[in-house]
Amino acid sequence: MAKLSRRDFLKGLATTGAAVGAQATGMLTRLPIASAQDVAQVTYATPGGVVEDAAWEPVWEAFNEENDDIQANYLAVGGGYGPQYLQLLQARLAAGTGPDVFFVMDGFMVGFAARGVLVPIDSFVEAHPDVDLEDNYSGHIEAHRWQDQLWGLPRDGAPYATWYNADIYDEAGIPYPEGLSWEEFVEQAVALTERDDRGRASVIGAGRGAWIDWIWQAGGEVLNEDGTECLMGEPEAIDGLRFAQSLVVDHQCSPSASDLADQNEGALFTSGRMASFTAARGFLGAVCNTPFRFDAALPPAGAIRVGRTNVGPTVMSAETPDKNAAWELLKFINSSRGQTLKISTGYAYPSRRSVVQEDWYVNFNCGQAIGTGLNTVFNDIMENGWARTWPKHPQWPEISTVINTQLDALYSGDATPETVGGEIAAQVNAILSAE
Repeated sequence: MAKLSRRDFLKGLATTGAAVGAQATGMLTRLPIASAQDVAQVTYATPGGVVEDAAWEPVWEAFNEENDDIQANYLAVGGGYGPQYLQLLQARLAAGTGPDVFFVMDGFMVGFAARGVLVPIDSFVEAHPDVDLEDNYSGHIEAHRWQDQLWGLPRDGAPYATWYNADIYDEAGIPYPEGLSWEEFVEQAVALTERDDRGRASVIGAGRGAWIDWIWQAGGEVLNEDGTECLMGEPEAIDGLRFAQSLVVDHQCSPSASDLADQNEGALFTSGRMASFTAARGFLGAVCNTPFRFDAALPPAGAIRVGRTNVGPTVMSAETPDKNAAWELLKFINSSRGQTLKISTGYAYPSRRSVVQEDWYVNFNCGQAIGTGLNTVFNDIMENGWARTWPKHPQWPEISTVINTQLDALYSGDATPETVGGEIAAQVNAILSAE
């Protein structure tokens, strides 16, 4: 695989989304300021949506009130938190109408950096000691480092925990899933699952979980340390794949393809048909509105206890005409004040330790929550080092596509874990060797 140029990279994922992008009604919001004279215009882009747009509004109001010489504009690109957002974003960047500062999903930041789309921000951080990187969780900051440079700052974080429906557990007389081992996790999930003679589920014991969590919990890795070899064919990774398959195929306590035909895992949980579900704190936006009692618990542990944390990479475009103004906006988004203004009206998790100690977070409650796990569990995960970020590699989009394609055969039972792991390793190594 030949290396992509910056131009080709921007057009790459945008190829599919170009037609969509041409029709997109990405919402650009300009908040009023006293005078437009000599004011730098800086635009921030994110997927957006009704809830997200409302959560960001106080951030822009505060920033524009405090900066007479900078106008922050909000661009809701659309596409949701998935491939379509990247397509729409890259279409704008390729057309020269991209934002100055923008969110990019975990795993994709390095690809943007490698192809000259982003500005490294080390010099800005060094010139502004008030940024206080040490107040951010170290894992969230390190996720933005690549080749000894810092390419962005987190706007929030997203450690994953186990959400559970307390009513289902109580009705079955099963203890809540607090810090389970793999064996205990399976035992509970099997006991909670209810299927009829045709295999149709009225209650599913647990979600599939994240494939990478099972790999890590088994002691495996996706890539070696320098990113030159795929390790998905190694025994530890195979153990993680075997466990993931067993939940769906052997124990039938996690959803099969037919179980997911009408509802995704999140909908299965919020509709009361799934006992537990792995998700970030941002899932509160959905679970707070459910009629059942709920809380969050630590992820299970295999050889080790670990789970992924998404970070909110906020980066600066290399094409922005006023990098100092763009930096001021990026810095404010990462600041304790910026994170509090946004997250206290929504359900994300801060990247700053100081923010999770504020009263609004410590005392947050909603819906039918039965305890404080919806706040404390995520802190425990971060403080104990039980969270890891996605692998960093310029070819991660291609690598993740290979993995997700091969996982279909794993979950259907059409291929063994050894076959799936070996095929992933072979295809990914072909990508790495051609880089």
